[in-house]
Amino acid sequence: MLESMTIPHQASWMVKKILKAREGLKYVQPENLKNKSMIRNIYLKMVGELPKVTWKNIICGNEVRPKAVFITWLQQQDSLLTATRLVSWGIQVDNRCVMCKEVAETRDHLFAECSAGRRVWKKLMQWLQLTWVNMNNWSQMQQWIEHNTKGKTNKAKLVKMVFTEYVYAIWMERNNRLFAHKENTRESMAREIAYTCHVRANSTTKMMLQKYKFPR
Repeated sequence: MLESMTIPHQASWMVKKILKAREGLKYVQPENLKNKSMIRNIYLKMVGELPKVTWKNIICGNEVRPKAVFITWLQQQDSLLTATRLVSWGIQVDNRCVMCKEVAETRDHLFAECSAGRRVWKKLMQWLQLTWVNMNNWSQMQQWIEHNTKGKTNKAKLVKMVFTEYVYAIWMERNNRLFAHKENTRESMAREIAYTCHVRANSTTKMMLQKYKFPR
């Protein structure tokens, strides 16, 4: 068993982390593993008890581009640097949504309530032939996404891909309009998302996509 030791106050943060982790590892003993991996148990011990998120199905097993998954991961945690978030930090910026120029730019507004984004999403739902009831807020849209990405069906994989690329496309369009002063149409954005999903999909999902014709 590892012996306990006092962590020096003058130690760097990295050394403190290592010594703190070493202290916790004394509770992970080979005789208590019950045929489980030692590395796995050490990792879980160091991570600690974390609450499970309801949107894990959106991120896990997603076939889209890693950068799209990363942006969606930030979006799900409301960690994207929206205008309202910057203002809350004391940064002086125009907090109006650059997409619709109607209300303050928040995560909820940008991805669910903004008229510009809603038109793109509606086009994608028409392409996938999915019944889509207009959602009034982000909470309702999130519930719909989580419900339709459960399981390992081709439909769940497809909705997961399209939603992730949609989030990425909206965020990139927002940045282009804000910093480059360039705009893409709803049609071009939706087509780009559909094309990317075709390219990234596995053979089974790709066969499913070939059944859908992009609406005019």
